[in-house]
Parts: sequence; C-alpha cells; structure tokens
Amino acid sequence: MSMSKKSGGIVGILVATTLVLGGAIMASAADRPAPPELAAEAAVQSTATEVSQTNRTIEVAEDGTRFVFAEAPRLANDLPAYGNAFVTQGYIYPAGTLTDNNGVLVDGSPQFPDRVIGEWTCWGYFVGEGADTTEGPWVVTTQVFEFFGDIPGEDTIVTVGFETPAGAGPAIRAVTGGSGDYGLARGDVTQVTLGHNLSDGVNAVFDFDLRGVRQHLPPAEPAVRVPH
Repeated sequence: MSMSKKSGGIVGILVATTLVLGGAIMASAADRPAPPELAAEAAVQSTATEVSQTNRTIEVAEDGTRFVFAEAPRLANDLPAYGNAFVTQGYIYPAGTLTDNNGVLVDGSPQFPDRVIGEWTCWGYFVGEGADTTEGPWVVTTQVFEFFGDIPGEDTIVTVGFETPAGAGPAIRAVTGGSGDYGLARGDVTQVTLGHNLSDGVNAVFDFDLRGVRQHLPPAEPAVRVPH
C-alpha cells in the first residue's frame, strides 16, 4: 500500500471517529438537565408567551371621600393648583358597569358591592391649570390596580402616566409591571374619564393592551372583600 493510501485511510478513520464522538457529546448535552436558574427562566418565558397579548377593559369609580390633597399650592377657589400632591382610592368594576355618575354613593361606599373586583389606588401631582384644567393632562400619576385575592397585593397591575379630565379625550399610560400573575406585565392602557359620581370622585374606563402576562384579567366575580 502506498503512503498516500495509508494517509487517506488514517484521515478517514479520524474523521469518522470525530463525527461519532461529536454526536455522542451533543446527545449527552441534550439529555443533561438545564441548571435550575435557566430552567426557571425558561419556564417563566414559556408561561408568559402563552398569552402574548391580552386586551381587556375594566372600570374605576373613585371614592371622593378618600381623595386627599396637600395644603399648598392651591387655586383661588381653594382647589389644587399646579404641583399639588394627592392620593386617592376607588373601586374596580368589570366593563359595562359604570356611567358618568354612578358606582359610588355619597358616603363613599360602593353602589354595586357585589360587582367590585378590586381596589384602585392613585397618587401623583396636578399639572396644567391644576383642578381647573379643561384640556390636556391635569395630573401625572402612578396607579395600582389590585385585584382581590387571599393576600393584599397578590395580583396587581401598575401604570404610570397622564390623566385628562372628563371631556378632554383619552390619555395613554404605560404599564410598568405588577405582581403575581402580572409580575411580567408590560404594555399600555388607554384611560378615558367619564365624569363624577355622587361622592365627587371620577369615573373612568381603562382599556388594557398587555403583553407578557400569565392570565387574563379577572372575570366579574363577587367581591371577596370591599375596602373602605
């Protein structure tokens, strides 16, 4: 046998051996379980993408008896001026519950307690012309939508952005996260202010466009607890 034939035979054997070993290594890697932290991350991503986009509408009736604003600055009519800080809360209802003036009674209690599905908390600052604003943003706020569960804060959605008064058109807010089933939530929400209820709180509709969530917004179930 010539040297060239010997070389060819040896090269062929080496190539075949390499292919066999490479296949065995790849198969072993495929069978090897992923590290716990990578497996957990993959599971979260898989769960989150099961519902890649969720469009839902809910409604909020603010309890005007829980609207508290700072001593200053104030307008001549004693209402909050630009820069005034405030905090407020209200009731979350399923879509189709509210008009421009219902949802909360004069004493601050919910008008439809069996339809309340959560509590809305909002804090921020007045902008524009303060409480006298009629066009454009009148407050910039953080809002927390807490859906009733066994533990306070178990399932929440958090949004940040502007709000507009009744008749001034919609405002688009950023969904920045949440907790529980909404811990990975991102997207935006369109808020439209409808009017004022009997407690002088605002009524508003929220159309959510959510991504990265693990389930739809809660259905209209009887409330487990009613905050006040």
